[in-house]
Amino acid sequence: MTTDQIAQIVVFFTGVSSLWCLASQDPKYRMWGGLIALIGEPFWFITTYTNKQWGIVILVFIYAANYLRIWYKNWQAHSAASNPNSTFYQHFEKEVEFYNKKLEKQNYDKFHL
Repeated sequence: MTTDQIAQIVVFFTGVSSLWCLASQDPKYRMWGGLIALIGEPFWFITTYTNKQWGIVILVFIYAANYLRIWYKNWQAHSAASNPNSTFYQHFEKEVEFYNKKLEKQNYDKFHL
């Protein structure tokens, strides 16, 4: 088996598993999706360099930067959501409270005309 074939197999598995995780609503799974995709990027580079696909080589670096951003932002969200003392968690609680009050008012107006 050639290096290119191994790289393409790794690209397939990291691509499929990262997309599965990135489609989740949970920041923890999206964080893992970004990390798995980031792990696959060197293999993308190997296969595109081997096949002299220079436009895709440039995209490898753009995708890697974005996957790094996805991982970092979801790591922050996951860390903040699991810490009740964080400002993210407190902001989220205030937002939920606001929408619950809004929903209660709508329901009250709907049934008490």
